[in-house]
Amino acid sequence: MTLPSNPERRNAGFTLFEALVSLALIALVLAVGVSAARPPSPALQANAAFARLSKSATQAKLEAITQHRTAKWSPDAPLCEESTSVEFKFFADGTAHGPDLCILQMKLRLHRLTGLLQEIPDE
Repeated sequence: MTLPSNPERRNAGFTLFEALVSLALIALVLAVGVSAARPPSPALQANAAFARLSKSATQAKLEAITQHRTAKWSPDAPLCEESTSVEFKFFADGTAHGPDLCILQMKLRLHRLTGLLQEIPDE
């Protein structure tokens, strides 16, 4: 026994698949919107600042090595209260000199032999 088909009833409304796709798209848009509206965490900010400083220090070191002269570098990130304005020197042999510094509650040290910034672990 076959039921009579009603073409008007079949075209009315949404299919289950269309409804699920719509809900998935709405959830995706909301997830992206909420994560974009939230400010980055302090740890993420500190890691980004460390990466920028490391790149900048490495560029100063390479400048000193390639130009066979001493290059001076000052960090362009906000320092912690106990740090004052600091300046580092990179020498043509790849070594470096400079004080420890604190940026976004992260303590950093310039390795004298390699000229690389390193994080000082909390004791």
